[in-house]
Amino acid sequence: MKLKIDYPAEKEIERQKAMIMERAFPEPMRRPPPRIVFFQCGLTAVISLAVYFCLMLVCAFIHPENISGGFIALAVFPLTYFSFYFLSVLSEEQSEVIELKRSLRYSFGYLVSLRMLYASLATVGLNLVMLLLLFREINNFWSIGAAGTTAMLMLSLASLVTYEKTNSAKPSAVILSAWTVLCVILSEHGEPLYHLLIEVIPLAVHICAAFVGLVAFICYVGKVEKRNAYGF
Repeated sequence: MKLKIDYPAEKEIERQKAMIMERAFPEPMRRPPPRIVFFQCGLTAVISLAVYFCLMLVCAFIHPENISGGFIALAVFPLTYFSFYFLSVLSEEQSEVIELKRSLRYSFGYLVSLRMLYASLATVGLNLVMLLLLFREINNFWSIGAAGTTAMLMLSLASLVTYEKTNSAKPSAVILSAWTVLCVILSEHGEPLYHLLIEVIPLAVHICAAFVGLVAFICYVGKVEKRNAYGF
């Protein structure tokens, strides 16, 4: 007597195969959410905003149509961003938070690069809004905003590269200090450069330069993600 064996249908076999394969290969890791990227950065953000508004008040008292006011406005863009970036990384280096983040599945360098990218985008929007509210009637407003955005993005990219090489925020402090000193010197002796940068170079060139800086920043963060995204 032969036993009749009922085999499952072809669709059922394929479904079970898919279930086995899905369990064998875990779901790919996604990018960490902002709450992990900006973990315990609230106080640093408050301090950076306080510095930012103080600098904007200085810009308001020194009319940006003057050369000194224009260079101060340019200096504010990266200064605000770098104060947040440097203080956040420095506070983590001085506490056990960095050890906690290194225990996550994401590498600490990857978390820092994402924080720099998100913070730079937020800072660009904040700077443009504040310039629009305070100095919307000045000449070459958009040129100053675009030039400041380009400077911030390029300096941010340089800081990300140095952080990847040194695993420290100290080189960024050097870059920020050099940038601030340069703007202070040019505010007194940089009239020809200011005329060339803001009044001669077309606005479209500044916008293209800012766009190129943003694309370069995003591409480098993507490189970090491919090379060193996960901690294990």
